Amino acid sequence: MRFLDRQTRQWAGMRQATVVRLKVTSHVLPSTARNAPKAQNVLIGFTKSPKWAPRMQSKDRSYVQPMQKSYRRHTVLFVLIALIVGVEVSLWGADLGLWGARLWRSYAYLLGAFRPSLLTASATFWEGQRYGMFLTHIFVHVGPFHMITNAIALALLGHYALERLRQRAVVLVFFVSAIGGALMFTLLPGTSGVMTGASGALSGLGAAWGVQSLMSGYTPPRSLAMVLGVIALSTLLELGLQDHLAWQAHFGGAVTGAILGLLLYRRP
Repeated sequence: MRFLDRQTRQWAGMRQATVVRLKVTSHVLPSTARNAPKAQNVLIGFTKSPKWAPRMQSKDRSYVQPMQKSYRRHTVLFVLIALIVGVEVSLWGADLGLWGARLWRSYAYLLGAFRPSLLTASATFWEGQRYGMFLTHIFVHVGPFHMITNAIALALLGHYALERLRQRAVVLVFFVSAIGGALMFTLLPGTSGVMTGASGALSGLGAAWGVQSLMSGYTPPRSLAMVLGVIALSTLLELGLQDHLAWQAHFGGAVTGAILGLLLYRRP
């Protein structure tokens, strides 16, 4: 009789488990008392049940991860947020005169922002910019507040997206939605100037999560309210920080993310 198997000890953790020594007698286990040792270590319960503990009888554990693996699951979010924050911090420091030159932000707009006019231009600022700007505009922002808004939205929406999708799928949805938003910004009327920020990619993450939740048949009300609130708040903040809102990019990213969420859905 071995009650504490290796897998149980791994997710339960001996720190939060109550282990007692019970004397096995014929009154407790009559069918096994003859061959059972005099004492056994038996896991009888938790002093504090961990929220991340998987169900013992469930074979599908894709919806829950052990606590020690939670940071590993969010590695892709840490990398994306670090890139977004790193680029803006370097430009902001240059604006304040702490390092570099004050022209760094102007160069970033010229080299990294999305410009529909470059698609038909005879020359670009760097080789491949005509195609590279579909992704580089994600990491260029108007200012620190614009960056902070997108970084917080990415942390929250990415967290919920990882509940439904794997890390590779989240990366795919993030960048392909950004491309879809840039294409929609080019095709729909009313666009002029340049486009910066990760709004299209963030809209794609939120739409992919929504489609996955609808397909699964269960959408937690609190999660739904959080996702809708994040999208609405980030949109309002961007509208207040910029002269105009690139709604075409939001719409294109959401459509692209919804399509990808439908294609990537896997029945449990």
